[in-house]
Amino acid sequence: MNYLDSPNPRYSIETEFDEARLLSITDKEVYSWLCMKAYGKADATSEDNPIGARSNSIHFSKKAVSFFMPNKNTQWCVRNKCGNPTRSTLVNELIKMMKKKEVRKQGKPSQARRACEIDEFRQLVKGLQNSNKKNLRYVVSCMAKFQFSCIARLDDTARLEKQNLTANTQFPFTLHFRLCWSKNVREERDAPEQIIFGAQDYLFCALLGLAVHLEVSLQQGTARESNYVFSLGGNNERGAKRTKDQAYTAIREIFESDSFIKSSGGNLGTHSLRKLPATYARRNGCRRDDIDVRGRWKKNTRQVDTYIDPSLPYPDAKVASVLCIGGAIKYMLREGLDVDDVWVAEHVVPNINTGFGAAVAKCLGLAFLWCCFDNEASNWLPPDMVARVKENYNTYSNDQDSLNPVEKVRR
Repeated sequence: MNYLDSPNPRYSIETEFDEARLLSITDKEVYSWLCMKAYGKADATSEDNPIGARSNSIHFSKKAVSFFMPNKNTQWCVRNKCGNPTRSTLVNELIKMMKKKEVRKQGKPSQARRACEIDEFRQLVKGLQNSNKKNLRYVVSCMAKFQFSCIARLDDTARLEKQNLTANTQFPFTLHFRLCWSKNVREERDAPEQIIFGAQDYLFCALLGLAVHLEVSLQQGTARESNYVFSLGGNNERGAKRTKDQAYTAIREIFESDSFIKSSGGNLGTHSLRKLPATYARRNGCRRDDIDVRGRWKKNTRQVDTYIDPSLPYPDAKVASVLCIGGAIKYMLREGLDVDDVWVAEHVVPNINTGFGAAVAKCLGLAFLWCCFDNEASNWLPPDMVARVKENYNTYSNDQDSLNPVEKVRR
């Protein structure tokens, strides 16, 4: 509106326009405004190059204006000059022309974030786990692992509630989760129950990440009062946003650091952490429909979909297992030990046992116990917690071997 009514008046963001003024906007006015943003002039020809904006940005601007149009669901009628002016042939042809220019490298260079590569993700997780800041070392590193395993967005992950992280009674060596805040979740059917496996490579193991983060955070009291699994900023919506913002800053700083080695050119960001698992799953033979299920992407619905249970364990588990780098595994106690799963829940992860119950504690406790006895992975943990677990283990067990009491069994 500032463009249409320039040079005066200059409107502020609080300005509200009445319906009559909004109905007076035409397709040519929207077109000239978008042209000015992309081309720097009110009309564009095939000889001009859109160096001011990308077609995606123009498409977003079009959608933003469309939201406020009184007839936003109506196609623009050229003859009667009514309807939604953003839904006109003139505006759509402009965006098509911009896309052609971008393909020919005649438009504004892309700022899109490419998919992260596996080696780059390893660097990211190691950088977070080696940080001197506890929030990065435990909370954000686990968020990254969870994002990878669940093909999740950063803001979805920051809003994962404790009540939506539960034990899997059918397969006790796994957990269930539900992401109810995903951008594509508009009804309960869009947030089905999904599975989390353990991974052979501990840098990609979401179960291990959850075990370490929750036990450390619950012991230190930082996560005790929060309803969210990952909490850096408080027990409310603003707190979830602060958690997302702090994680975003930490990940960006590692990607932009001089020590970070990129596998190829292109920009990296938090969205790269969602593109990586989707791309990796597709490269390893997963069908697009199965990746849709794991990533909770909205599909074109048909009537039959209302009769099909939204929880689809097989395609979800299939993609989840592919995303377990090194293979999906089950954490198991070695045979012949004097300790059992109940001991693990009560003495290895007592805080998780209190906060989430015995079933979740048994699953995560085995991962935590493995980590305490692994020479490399244990460097990630607080030394006092490692010492406590080993002391308890030596007290209750007559195990004379120097082997790790927990084995990783391929599933």
